[in-house]
Amino acid sequence: MKFADIKAIIEKDINELDLATAKIGALTTQESYEMDADVIIKAINGYLHLHEQARIVILHDPVGRQRDIAEAYSILHLWQQSYNASNIYPLTIGFYVERLKATKDPALKKKIDDSINQDRWDNDWPKLKKTTQD
Repeated sequence: MKFADIKAIIEKDINELDLATAKIGALTTQESYEMDADVIIKAINGYLHLHEQARIVILHDPVGRQRDIAEAYSILHLWQQSYNASNIYPLTIGFYVERLKATKDPALKKKIDDSINQDRWDNDWPKLKKTTQD
């Protein structure tokens, strides 16, 4: 996935963006930030013919890298704001139910347990809550 693909997803619907699978190289306008020496040597050898020599020139571009990091950060920030805005109601209700479930009153605790879908609470609430803690 490249930067243009991520930008297209954001412009269409930011909630479809899966940041768990996106790498920093995809959040930048540069081709790649791969620094694996074996991969670089294989790429260079693919261009060279037998007995040719090559010189590797490294360009250090801190301004461009900082710009890319700042743009990636703004995308992540925008995604977080969108996620929080679209999940404000379930988060509010979830935190409210969590406080109610902490009661020591057995009668009230039973009413709460009878009123909510326990399977969804046990499975979905921890996942939703974890996103606010990360």
